[in-house]
Amino acid sequence: MNSFNWYAVNTKPRQEEYAERMIMQLGVDVFYPKINEKKGLFPGYLFARYNPMEHYKKIRYSRGVRDIVSYGYNPVSVEDDIIETIKARIRNGFVQISNDLFKKGERVIIREGLFKDFEGIFEDVKDSERIIILLNLISYQARIVVEAAKVGRAS
Repeated sequence: MNSFNWYAVNTKPRQEEYAERMIMQLGVDVFYPKINEKKGLFPGYLFARYNPMEHYKKIRYSRGVRDIVSYGYNPVSVEDDIIETIKARIRNGFVQISNDLFKKGERVIIREGLFKDFEGIFEDVKDSERIIILLNLISYQARIVVEAAKVGRAS
């Protein structure tokens, strides 16, 4: 636990940017991936790269921080590859949802929101966080736009 690794930091509600500034003042690398001006990729979380022996308590008790994601009393490190994969998808300062998220014609299921548990067919990407799905509702087919993060592959 003496090396520098990435760790997930849970922030207080809507205080990600504030916590980011406070942690940066400690001289720690901070990564707060966003999908647009107002929304983080992982709402309520950011990543900090630090040595737990030196910075754990300072980060844990920084303003805007709720906790550090831990297993028992040990912070759980996040693999560098995961951080690099997210960073590789950043365009113009924001994480882009890739067009290869789903294949055109693939069956998907909506996991959250008004259409939760509805199955449909993936059609296209609308923008950086929304996709277009064709829903079959009884004898009517509807085209809807939903947040991609709320959709998964149908089994």
